[in-house]
Amino acid sequence: MKLIGMLDSPSVRHVAIWLQALGPRFENEPVPAFRGCAAFERISPVVRAVGLALEAELARRPPAR
Repeated sequence: MKLIGMLDSPSVRHVAIWLQALGPRFENEPVPAFRGCAAFERISPVVRAVGLALEAELARRPPAR
């Protein structure tokens, strides 16, 4: 599982804390929502939302640049 977004974002930090508390293994993919808007938009069209990709989704999408 990948948590997509910068950890300096309060929303991304909240999700990271919940994931750590619940126990699933995840890695953070630090894609900036504002500076790298095009890269983040490919992952989450809303842009200002936390992205969370499950294993099945990771196999289907190209990596963010």
